[in-house]
Amino acid sequence: MLNAIHEYDIENVNEMTEEEKERFRVTDTQSLNWVLRKMKALEIKKKDVNETAQSEIEYVKQWEKKEIESIDRHLEFFQSMIGEYAVKMREEDPEFKVKTPHGTVKFAKKQSKWYYKEDILVSYLKANQLEQFIRVKEEPNKVEIKKTFNVKNGKVYDPDGQQVEGINVEQLPDELSIKLEI
Repeated sequence: MLNAIHEYDIENVNEMTEEEKERFRVTDTQSLNWVLRKMKALEIKKKDVNETAQSEIEYVKQWEKKEIESIDRHLEFFQSMIGEYAVKMREEDPEFKVKTPHGTVKFAKKQSKWYYKEDILVSYLKANQLEQFIRVKEEPNKVEIKKTFNVKNGKVYDPDGQQVEGINVEQLPDELSIKLEI
């Protein structure tokens, strides 16, 4: 929560001219502390803005959910009415289809859905010499490669000193970490 000091610090930052921002440099612990205090105030303000936004988003989502549930109930009612009519008409005409200015009603053929119990299926295929229907996935063991292989100048070398193809290593620079005490 923002207190009066944080508000003052933010106001102070907002009032800084571009020229002042360009001229200011951190030169000692006191100026570093000043910058950290300003950053702390801005982070608190940012958190406050995010919390307010999340609160409003949650409110709107609840409203949306309630409205959509009501609409969906009405849609389900109308769909069931159409379903009853379509089933009755399909009994009279197996190729039933009707088109109106507001939509089309028809029955669509669906593909069969297959359910696999993979361990049982693989055992069956092996027992019946149907290995051509078993796929073996080959992939490098990256954990062991990182433990065993060596890196020099972005290139990877196996234990025998041979350069390994298919791997490049990007050395990333150290990352500056600033932790504000909020």
